[in-house]
Amino acid sequence: MFLNIFFNEIKYWFNRPAFYIYTIIFFLLSVFISAAAAGIFDFITLTTGSSKIVNSPLGIAGLFAAPASLLIFFYPSIIGSTISRDYESEIHTILYSYPFSKINYLTAKFLSGFFIVNLIILIIFLGTPLGLILPGTNQEIVNPFDLKSYLDAYYIVILPNLFLYSSIIFGVVTFTRNVYVGFVSVILIVIIEGLLQGLSSNPDNRFLAALLDPSGNSAVAYYTRYWTVSEQNELYLPLGKLLIYNRLIITSLGAIILFSIYKVFSFSQNAFTFSFSKKDSKRMIKNNFGGITKVNLPKITIDFSFKNFSREYGDAIESFFDPLLTFLIFLEKLLVNTPWPIVIGVFGLLAWIGSRNYKLVIGTMVCFLIIGYFGMWKNCMATVAIISVATLVCIAVGIPIGVLMSKSSRAEKAILPVLDMMQTIPSFVYLIPIIMLLGIGKVPGLLAVCIYALPPVVRLTNLGIREVDKETLEAADAFGATPMQKLRSVQIPLSLPTIFAGINQTIMMALAMVVIASMIGVRGLGVPILQAISNQYLALGLMNGLAIVALAIIFDRITQEYGNRIQRHRGITKK
Repeated sequence: MFLNIFFNEIKYWFNRPAFYIYTIIFFLLSVFISAAAAGIFDFITLTTGSSKIVNSPLGIAGLFAAPASLLIFFYPSIIGSTISRDYESEIHTILYSYPFSKINYLTAKFLSGFFIVNLIILIIFLGTPLGLILPGTNQEIVNPFDLKSYLDAYYIVILPNLFLYSSIIFGVVTFTRNVYVGFVSVILIVIIEGLLQGLSSNPDNRFLAALLDPSGNSAVAYYTRYWTVSEQNELYLPLGKLLIYNRLIITSLGAIILFSIYKVFSFSQNAFTFSFSKKDSKRMIKNNFGGITKVNLPKITIDFSFKNFSREYGDAIESFFDPLLTFLIFLEKLLVNTPWPIVIGVFGLLAWIGSRNYKLVIGTMVCFLIIGYFGMWKNCMATVAIISVATLVCIAVGIPIGVLMSKSSRAEKAILPVLDMMQTIPSFVYLIPIIMLLGIGKVPGLLAVCIYALPPVVRLTNLGIREVDKETLEAADAFGATPMQKLRSVQIPLSLPTIFAGINQTIMMALAMVVIASMIGVRGLGVPILQAISNQYLALGLMNGLAIVALAIIFDRITQEYGNRIQRHRGITKK
């Protein structure tokens, strides 16, 4: 079971765009820092201490550790998310029912995140020497590559720090079930580390700082403070007693934290929360109820009739929507399982086809990159899938109804009240019969989205066809065009800008239903928003809400630009 959990986490990270974004960022950062230290930029000067050789063993400890120390701010989203993700997706209720021990579960979760962080450090390991050999660097201050210098920096300086910080953040996120608390703990770690390093400024406290500084920098400085330039250029990191004791203390502290997590953790425990006030709880006793008033409820035969109808014909109605469900699942799996660079490229291509605006294309791709970076990729793709299918259904149903309304005043008078009801009735009201007929799942959520988003495309299709110039229609009649030919070749082409305005509004209203649809089993960005509302997570709700806003802006701008292009093509507006 340990291997199953471990490899599943590794596979998850390899499929996430965030992992590749992290590696690219830290690779470029390590190349930049080492190249700047080697004098590639005239306007930037970086040093690695008093050493004149930038890649001396002491210099490598600084070059290699600089980007690695920045990586701590990403620990919560890497190491912490391995376990918090089970709670956020509410899969822990199922996962914890499996017969595996907590030692296997916790060890696999911790080591998988620890492994991913080490992979990113390996990328830093590759980027640092690369920056030193770039064209334009001052090779007079660069020695040949020395593997031992890099290994010493990793094993002596970086690895113990990584183990301690990972243990702390893993424990914090495990018991709070909140990645954002992990970010707060990172800030506290940085503050405490700075305070301990500040002790070394006083000669009387240098011994204590060297012993307790979690970064190990004070211990290294304790031995190298009075080194000559030649010693700094040639000697390896000193393995003095203080440095060894410091590294043992840090490693032991990390092990103690992990052991404490194992002892305290329970599959049935509640999350630790923090509050400055404590509410008094009252036990409910018989006297709390007071007097009971008898209420005579009327017999509502409609409810029972509808229940009998749903029980008798519910399966048949559900089977009618099976092809739609199959298509929705196929599209969602296609978007989720396709590598993210391909998906982003397709979205960029669609933006270009629709707008012919490179700024909009770049903005679209950047928005999806940011969504993936913050770990909302799967939910975003699920939302895009259901919005796409709902829009296609609304177009397939709404345009024919709009055409019918434009051709028949009686049909218009009969359909308009239905559209008014669909737009004004509260969403929760028509969810009741949908749930009673189809239950909870993707199809009921899709139908709810379609009902809410259908009216704009119907209304604007009717309006667009009715506003076609009568003289144009008379000219078509003069040429002997049939009603179907006039509709296909004259009315619909001339009304396309108005129809696309209706499609635009349909997409916007479909996005507005994402949160409500998530209440009846639809995956997407609405699920974490509901979780944020129930648990009062401001950042979680805000980030997913902004993702919905980003999708709305992207779809709105693309459809508007396409409609404007049609108008310019038809000569309706000036270019």
